[in-house]
Parts: sequence; C-alpha cells; structure tokens
Amino acid sequence: MRQTILTEQHIQDGASMFGSWSRTQMALIGVAWPPKNGWKKQIVGKPIDEDDLEKFIHLKNKHITEKGLPGLKAKQREEYIEIAKRKQLI
Repeated sequence: MRQTILTEQHIQDGASMFGSWSRTQMALIGVAWPPKNGWKKQIVGKPIDEDDLEKFIHLKNKHITEKGLPGLKAKQREEYIEIAKRKQLI
C-alpha cells in the first residue's frame, strides 16, 4: 500500500460544511473518539495510507443527514438541513 504524509489541508478537505468530522473519518486518520484537544497537531506530518485518506475525504458531509446532527435544537437542525439541501450535500 502506498502512503502519503497527512497535512493540515487534507484534514480541512475532509471537514463538513460545519467544520466537523465523523467518528469513521477520525478512525481512518488514527484519531480516537471523541477527539481530544490538540488532535490535529498530533497527526499532521504522520504517514497515512492513501486509500484511507481518500475514504476520509470522500466521507465529507456524509454524517449530515436529516436525522443526524445530534445535540442541536430542532430549529437549528432545520436550518442546517436546509443549508445542506441547498448546497446539494444531502
């Protein structure tokens, strides 16, 4: 398997429209759930399998669904869902 070096840009490329990542994405880049403060600094510059990196980026926004977004109040969830639909993310 081919490896590449994980960069800050890779991490941002996988972030959702809300600046978050799913548990699955974090596992792909070797971050325990829930991520602790400083997790980005700990993994930037480390080798990662190119297939895992591709999956990480492909999963961007996949955790945002109409039933998802736990922890948000109903009104805020509805607003986020409308934004995601307009951007054709869901």
